[in-house]
Amino acid sequence: MSSKLTVTAAFLVVWLGSVSGAAAAPGVECVLVEDGLVELDGLVDDWEGIESTRYGVGDGAFAARCAQTDREAFFLIEVADADVLRTGGARKASQDQLTMHVGANDRWSKLLVLPGTRGFEPVFRWNGRPLGKGVRALDSLQDRGWAVEVAVPLSRLANWGPSTGALRLRIDYRDRDGGGARVVTGRGALFFAGAVDAYESFRKQVGLGRPAIDRLVDLDGEPGVERLVVGKAFVGVLSNTYGYVQLPVASPDDVLDVKVVDLGGRGRASVITHVRQRGGGGSRDLVALWTATSAGTIQRMMAFEVRKAAQGNSIDNTWELVPRRSKGKRGRRGAGGGFDIVHRAGTATGWNGDNFVEVPATDARSILLPWGEQTSRVYHVEDGAAFGGEAAE
Repeated sequence: MSSKLTVTAAFLVVWLGSVSGAAAAPGVECVLVEDGLVELDGLVDDWEGIESTRYGVGDGAFAARCAQTDREAFFLIEVADADVLRTGGARKASQDQLTMHVGANDRWSKLLVLPGTRGFEPVFRWNGRPLGKGVRALDSLQDRGWAVEVAVPLSRLANWGPSTGALRLRIDYRDRDGGGARVVTGRGALFFAGAVDAYESFRKQVGLGRPAIDRLVDLDGEPGVERLVVGKAFVGVLSNTYGYVQLPVASPDDVLDVKVVDLGGRGRASVITHVRQRGGGGSRDLVALWTATSAGTIQRMMAFEVRKAAQGNSIDNTWELVPRRSKGKRGRRGAGGGFDIVHRAGTATGWNGDNFVEVPATDARSILLPWGEQTSRVYHVEDGAAFGGEAAE
């Protein structure tokens, strides 16, 4: 007796969201200000009304604030230190110093500050070199310690781009007192203007609690990283606005796996989702590849079936990520970066070449049949597009 399986996919919802007012999230938020509102003058009164994030207690504790225009980010770090110590030079360990790292993944911008005191001029280093190309800094002694103000063109922050809503931030203050050293460290996210509201609006719209994935990755291939948030049956890309897709499943429990992988090997990540869809008296598993556009939307590059089941019968395929290999200058094969997706026919239970009536998928590459002419496929991703389908070697 022949069996026929039809699975109707749930409607794929694609949204672009606007933002509304929301509570602040942990980290340091850059408040959008008008040009000229923040001045590097050694005074901190122009920072009133901008909330600070505090790290540590006692000597060595500090508070960080951030403001921004469309072109620059401004930082104020106020350090509580009853005895600011300098002994001269830029590399000696026996003096107070502050470092700030901003970036994501393996790319960071670093600021080093040695406060000016006891007859020594302040020392500022940006990525190990004297300030320049628009980076400015000024320190000043305060009633209970000292402070440093910094202005940095947004374009000089590592991994920043027009669609970047957040970066990672780490600040370390090494306080040299009494012959020893105490280090106070502050870690968290640096949110750019509108990014906190965008995140909270996204969570509210989709009813998302704590996300399963919250990462900074380059998804659109343009300069800078984006914030990728995955939870329940939603995949979102956030900056000061947000775009997301609702995966075509009946329940969040049908989202079996989500991976974030640089398939092309050039630093641009793709999202791989593995879901189970139910309908027509059966089910199918679907693996899909997703990318983001420079407009902040999420697009599906391709999808392929890896399982079908009905009435106790099933066909199961396998798929895996295989490191891509390429030929060198002399034809020698070596690591090429990125991954190929290898899709293979697996096993069948109950169904065979005589009793299985295939209903070819119209929205994805059809499942591979163990008795079919082609029992494997290889897929590749380059620059946000998927290719392939040829048999694996």
